[in-house]
Amino acid sequence: MRKLPGLILTLTIFLTVLLVTKTSCRLFQPTAHFFIFNESQDKKAVDINIRLGGQTVFSDTIKYTNVRPDLQYTPSKTLSKGKYTIFVTADSGKVHVQQPIMLDGDRFIFVTYSYKAPADSATLIRNLGFPFADKLKGQEPKIGIYITDKKPVHM
Repeated sequence: MRKLPGLILTLTIFLTVLLVTKTSCRLFQPTAHFFIFNESQDKKAVDINIRLGGQTVFSDTIKYTNVRPDLQYTPSKTLSKGKYTIFVTADSGKVHVQQPIMLDGDRFIFVTYSYKAPADSATLIRNLGFPFADKLKGQEPKIGIYITDKKPVHM
């Protein structure tokens, strides 16, 4: 019977160490916070898919708003420390980009979609008086990724 209190103490210490180890590992896992923006006034809604570490972070349609910062699309993903790649696809696969990222602490990732439709010359003549060749071209769909370890002021 004397071995029972020693066994209980040993088991209690083991479970405590196990619990502390498991909890502390989770506490030190970095989080990737995403802020997703559609900056295109010409394409008011665009589908976007974001993957990180083989996991989908976001897959939905984002809409243009003139509110800055637009905080309606702010998913996050907690992963183990390490090197990963962010994959972003938008506009039904017309544009895609990938960016390596080192998660050794929390990261704040801004993903922007932009597109400017080509203007017709009649609109330019009416609005500006004469056409500008560079204004006629517009801008191809583009994705930008900006990564920082500094927490944004609006969080």
